[in-house]
Amino acid sequence: MHIVRVTWKPEGTGFHSGFTIRKSDSKLEFHSLEKGMQIAWTVKGPKLCIGRVSEKRHLIACPLNSIVLKGSKCLECSALDTFDPCIRCTGHQCLADSIRRGECESSDYIVYLALFSDGTLKVGVSSKRRARVRWVEQGADYAGILTEIRDGKVARRIEHDIGKHPAVALAVSGYQKKNSLMTSLHHEAANQIVADFLGSLPDDSQFKEVELEDLTTHYSLGELDADPLPWPEGTQSVVDQQLLGDVMGMKGALLVTGIGHAYRVISLKKLIGYTIEEGINTHINSQSGLLDFIE
Repeated sequence: MHIVRVTWKPEGTGFHSGFTIRKSDSKLEFHSLEKGMQIAWTVKGPKLCIGRVSEKRHLIACPLNSIVLKGSKCLECSALDTFDPCIRCTGHQCLADSIRRGECESSDYIVYLALFSDGTLKVGVSSKRRARVRWVEQGADYAGILTEIRDGKVARRIEHDIGKHPAVALAVSGYQKKNSLMTSLHHEAANQIVADFLGSLPDDSQFKEVELEDLTTHYSLGELDADPLPWPEGTQSVVDQQLLGDVMGMKGALLVTGIGHAYRVISLKKLIGYTIEEGINTHINSQSGLLDFIE
């Protein structure tokens, strides 16, 4: 299966976690990764282009099935991707085509604050309709709407300006997220971080209050009794690497697996563009963690 996207699929008031795969007939399919599932994967290369997003938000397969060395799209698909210019937007100059610009101007967006378990406060932009999906995709512990805006370019400009504040980040690295998997942030502490930030803004600021939503219930990780080790180790390529174990849960793009008390964590973003083969003929009980020997 060719991995094209890490996916949090809304279901009622919650989500199913996993990734979107492209099958051999080019059809897309959601592949669930629920807690307790047993996986046995071998990652196969080369990395292939995932395709482009059309005006109707459909992911169109790469016609050449091109090999990519950097990123997840070939140059041709990236040039034709309707939403690629929007990812790089700071609200100062629109690089999208006129059709996409018109759609952006007439759509509702939010500027939001997201909090992560290590206390990092991030500002971001999302379309209003998929705000909660965007928050859990990032693995945020809490998030809330700072303001609602018609026109994404205006929203991006607000995000860019707020991002200059020393207490706020425009991005949170995967390294930070991995290192804080064993850390928790209480709701009271999260509210205080946001209150301190809002209180540091000029008196004439339009931003006075943010109601935070607790997102921790959407992640199935629970309490880990040991730090998960990164997979693959160090700077190793994922190609031809094998990942075995039980799914302990997902948080954002991070997947944690376990064999006994030995845990591994991988950012599924590393697998985008690669192909996974399932069904390795290996007994997954062959590895043990230190806690398996402690009574």
